[in-house]
Amino acid sequence: MDPASNTVQTEPSKVNSIVENFFTKSMESPSIKTGNYLPTDPDAARNYPWTSSQCYDRYKLETPVTRAEDKHQHRRTWLHSSILDSCNFQECLKSPTNNKAPGPDGIVNELLKVIPLENQQTIHKLLIIMWATGITPKD
Repeated sequence: MDPASNTVQTEPSKVNSIVENFFTKSMESPSIKTGNYLPTDPDAARNYPWTSSQCYDRYKLETPVTRAEDKHQHRRTWLHSSILDSCNFQECLKSPTNNKAPGPDGIVNELLKVIPLENQQTIHKLLIIMWATGITPKD
């Protein structure tokens, strides 16, 4: 459906243009930063998360739960079956909200929701391998 003319479009070039316009608008920044955020502004607040003593290690994907587990050597054995359950993975794919800016990978939530089942299963297996080995590839 073309939002400008309110008509159904079937020509591939027009459909491509409509989809491109939709995702271009959905990935735009909600606001433009002002001069208050510039590094040269002495009055700008500098509360960077990495300067806090409560900062978690982003590369280890550390959270308060994993930090406590490492300290006490307590493991959540139920987590193995939960991560392997494909129904849980399907529920996770349905939960992200639409019209949000993509993360660093550039993939929008709408795309994750509509990819074919075979591709979803492949992504789930990849995530299981990454979780089991504790290695997240750079790409």
